[in-house]
Amino acid sequence: MTTNTDQDNAVDIVPHEEFYFSDGSVVVILENTALRVHQSVLARHSEVFSGMWDVPQPSTRETYDGCPSVFLSDSLEDFVDVIRVLYDPL
Repeated sequence: MTTNTDQDNAVDIVPHEEFYFSDGSVVVILENTALRVHQSVLARHSEVFSGMWDVPQPSTRETYDGCPSVFLSDSLEDFVDVIRVLYDPL
């Protein structure tokens, strides 16, 4: 699957095998891997994510699989570790 950005610059993105929820509301993309998670969970536990969605969004924002998408330059492994703590704390 590709993002809906300029097709000349389309990047092949693969869904994460563990953290790609069908009812997720936002897609976070790192290292060409998409994590479809819940915006409310991220916002509840992170001031950065909370603030990200408090700011008015442009009418032509990027989407992936019908959800708003955010590209991060963080390590996929590190971000998955954070998501795992949020979703499976035990």
